[in-house]
Amino acid sequence: MVRLPRTARAAIEGALRQKITTIRRVMTDTHGYTAWAMSLAKLLGFDLCPRLKSFRDRRLHVPHGFPFPDELRPVCLADISLSTIEAGWTELCAVADAVAGVRLSAVLACERFGSASRGEKAYKAGYALGLLLRTLHLCDTLSIDDFRRETLRLHNHGEHVHVLQRQIRHAGFGSRRGRRQEELVPQSGSLTRLTNVVMAWNTTTIQDSLDQWRATVRRRTPSEALRHVSPAGFEHINFDGVNLFLVKQFRSRLLPSSAATIVRAA
Repeated sequence: MVRLPRTARAAIEGALRQKITTIRRVMTDTHGYTAWAMSLAKLLGFDLCPRLKSFRDRRLHVPHGFPFPDELRPVCLADISLSTIEAGWTELCAVADAVAGVRLSAVLACERFGSASRGEKAYKAGYALGLLLRTLHLCDTLSIDDFRRETLRLHNHGEHVHVLQRQIRHAGFGSRRGRRQEELVPQSGSLTRLTNVVMAWNTTTIQDSLDQWRATVRRRTPSEALRHVSPAGFEHINFDGVNLFLVKQFRSRLLPSSAATIVRAA
């Protein structure tokens, strides 16, 4: 097997290194998500918003002695030590500063401070802080309707990318290939590149359509409508390499001898 970067790590690195726009939130699925990564993203200036699939991750973690209603007792866990966060705050900030200063990548930082680093202050502080941030994220998701709809919409856009990748993978080669390490590495890189090519082409086409709309109608497209548009569509792309066209329309170019025979007969 090939060990690939997990989702949350790569998402933090990509959001931090891009220079196109200011990012406030990064959406990621449960795969590869950790509470420590959520703390790292917060210290870097944006929120990591995961889609939590497992029910055990949908618990409200609160500090020791924090009062909460009896109705929430089945889902509340008073397992956060604020003194642990204070004790490792300096070390945690030092790691975040190294990532922000490009002295350390977010991928390597999340790997370094994974579950194997449970005894270190930076890990314990980041893990406890991440549980608190995850609790706030769950509260916002349950109580703010607009935030919940926007989060689910962006997560669905991310799932569209996975669907596109599966379509490219299915059209490219069968399941009998790509089982060895030397085959998986180039195939994974090629799949990512082809996916980016399709999304870049779709984005360019969508932008051309918007520019034409603005020039013709003299009106800008509402931003609310653009939020529902994803560049990961592929219904208009031919992955099978089969082209359908009328032979009669292109007969003179496909069969020039046949066209000459028709002219002489006339």
